[in-house]
Amino acid sequence: MSQRLNASKNFWVRVDEVNSGQYDELPSPPQQNHVEGILANWKSPGGLGVAVVKGGDDGGWYAETKGYGYATLGGSKVSEDTLFCISSNSKLFNVLATGLLISNESLVPRISWDTRIADIVPEWELRDPDLPRDDLMYSWMDDIHSLVNTLASPIAFQLELRGM
Repeated sequence: MSQRLNASKNFWVRVDEVNSGQYDELPSPPQQNHVEGILANWKSPGGLGVAVVKGGDDGGWYAETKGYGYATLGGSKVSEDTLFCISSNSKLFNVLATGLLISNESLVPRISWDTRIADIVPEWELRDPDLPRDDLMYSWMDDIHSLVNTLASPIAFQLELRGM
């Protein structure tokens, strides 16, 4: 665990070095060496994608991406276009995006952590509005029809399932 945290800490220090304008290339050569060193030191058979995003002088965003290591056991290399399954990490991105929206004072109407989703997206509907969605909650005994019936508005999905 401490090695993983240390690796992350060192990587972000190197990002700060890039932001100082020392390197034109993103990820910088030291960042690239660091990532390649992590994969080599950990003897990782896998790979990863890195994106460095930086604010531009014009107020826009500038991003550079690069792939490292292998995407498949067959030896396909990770590229900047390789897609990864992020699983539960999507929650992190949703919370981050929500926090950015909440901190945006120009947003009308203003929202807070207590704002209900249905107040922003009127079409949002849950079977029980006081419980979180359970669309993906299932057991090994469920089939496709029982999963569809857990949806708040399963009618559209049931129409497509008639041919099954």
